[in-house]
Amino acid sequence: LIILLKKQLIKLTISGIKKKCQQILWKIGCWNLIQNDRDDDKFVDCAIASNADAIITHDKHFSILKNISFPSVKIMDVSEFKTSCIP
Repeated sequence: LIILLKKQLIKLTISGIKKKCQQILWKIGCWNLIQNDRDDDKFVDCAIASNADAIITHDKHFSILKNISFPSVKIMDVSEFKTSCIP
């Protein structure tokens, strides 16, 4: 999982993601935006709480976020990321 945060790439290990998400979710709660795969919700919640610029993923479950206006979470695949963010 890669989260684009204020134009800086953050690549986290699974254990690092779980630990950071647990800390954040304890403070802000859960949005429950991904109906088809509840296990993905923690990544969206973490992105919302950290005010991330985007989530870069190929996971099709995240595409539902393109249809949700609030809270806004930009979803990109790797090719979109390369085109828009890497000079």
